[in-house]
Amino acid sequence: MRRTISQGFLVPVLVLFVCLLPVAPSAQEGSGRAEELFYGLEEKLLRGTAWVVRARITSEGAFESSLSGTVALRHGNIARIELNGSFGGKPVDAFLISDGTVLLYGEAQVGSFEDAVSWALNEAFIIGMTRMGLLHNFARLTSGDPPDRMKGGVRDWVEVTGFNLGEIETVNEGPALPVSFALIVEGQPAGEATLWFDEATGLPVQRRQTVRFETGAMTVTEVYEFEDIPAHQ
Repeated sequence: MRRTISQGFLVPVLVLFVCLLPVAPSAQEGSGRAEELFYGLEEKLLRGTAWVVRARITSEGAFESSLSGTVALRHGNIARIELNGSFGGKPVDAFLISDGTVLLYGEAQVGSFEDAVSWALNEAFIIGMTRMGLLHNFARLTSGDPPDRMKGGVRDWVEVTGFNLGEIETVNEGPALPVSFALIVEGQPAGEATLWFDEATGLPVQRRQTVRFETGAMTVTEVYEFEDIPAHQ
């Protein structure tokens, strides 16, 4: 005899099926996760006893550049930066060396300079890198200038807002989570950026941003290769 399924049986089954369906994260949850990744990166870099990043940078539009650089920072404001390539059509061979007390920096065509090391040297470079990208302070070195806000105040000077988390993408042959945000410099909107985070390490593998000037927009791409970062206890 053929059996029929009663309507009363279907209702709880359908309710159970609906409850088991995957729930897409809300925009607020995505924003919170993006913010967590970003500020977690800053904390990891600031607490690192020593770390090294190698970077390839290109910019197009209002200003063109093609640079390769290595940044090595150690706890105690000890730093070494080497930079070469082209910036604005001119060759670049720049450096920065800090032993924690004395700071030497400069560029082959501009000259070298000496200064006392500020307590905020590494913080200025790290926060400048995460929020503005490496190109900003690299550009300063090409002109014979030290990192911006190296004597303090970098967190108030440049801020980020409007975090958004994108879908996983393949970057440098690995899965990466894109985190997008807006740049605020001295209280004024300055552009938008996206950082791609390696899922396994939580470190960035690529950055792309648009910066707006009175003369037009500049698009910057930065590709990163980090070494392991042991934490300072």
